[in-house]
Amino acid sequence: MAEKRIKNEFDFNYRLVGIATTLKEYKLAFYLNQILDCDFRKLKDLLFESSERERNVFFSVLKAESEDEASEYIIFANKNGTDTLLPEAPAFDFILQIQGKQVQEELASIIAQIKKANEVMLCAEVPISKVKNHHRLIYEEEKPNTRPLFKNRFGAKK
Repeated sequence: MAEKRIKNEFDFNYRLVGIATTLKEYKLAFYLNQILDCDFRKLKDLLFESSERERNVFFSVLKAESEDEASEYIIFANKNGTDTLLPEAPAFDFILQIQGKQVQEELASIIAQIKKANEVMLCAEVPISKVKNHHRLIYEEEKPNTRPLFKNRFGAKK
């Protein structure tokens, strides 16, 4: 009988930028909206349920797409109290994930523009090869159910 295996491979078609700043997430999103020419929106927090801990850990998530929809940007809060989303990058307050076609020159330009803010202490690319916890950066947005549950439930006429 043939042996069956499940492959669990991650798609590494993204770049990571770590940002250490005193800005709150909404102010950082506003600043990045101007730099990246997009519109960030707040999503449901990323939840980690740990069997070792007595409490759940939540990390804030914001998402935007470029106007030409060629790139997608996700901001993850990297810190929540003493917990970090990416233990490999503890110096950063936020992780900006850039998905899509981003060449190195564009990434360098984005990092240079982020560094111009007075409140940003550190901004640098986080090498994907150094990240061991890729599963923590997987975020699937919940799509609202647009289909009505009951047709003409109350006898409404169309």
